Amino acid sequence: MAFLFVFLMSMLGFGIAFHSLFPDRPEFAGPGATFLTLFNAALGDHNFASVGDHTYQHVGVTTMAVYAMLVTIILFNLIVARMSSTFEKIHDNAHEQWSMVMAKNVQDCLLICEKVPSYEPPHAALSTML
Repeated sequence: MAFLFVFLMSMLGFGIAFHSLFPDRPEFAGPGATFLTLFNAALGDHNFASVGDHTYQHVGVTTMAVYAMLVTIILFNLIVARMSSTFEKIHDNAHEQWSMVMAKNVQDCLLICEKVPSYEPPHAALSTML
């Protein structure tokens, strides 16, 4: 949630900047168009042409480049955080899962031993070999 908040706040800040710099451009004419343009830029559709032929050309291109780098870093950190969170959940449950599988195996061996009295569990056979 923290990364989503940072992502939305950076979109809001850069959206205000682009809307203020380029109010006559259709890509930044209104809040919806600005949000859509910046969201597309976050997904990799960096449209430098929309800010390239204007009075504030250098400022627009520089601001778009900073936005592209910043959003890429934020989204990459979001992916890393999600993956590490998933890894920790799996790692925390690994011992419990292993215990459940071992309990099921012991239960199966006990059921087989009840039905077939001459059955010797694998671990007992190994201990007699050693």
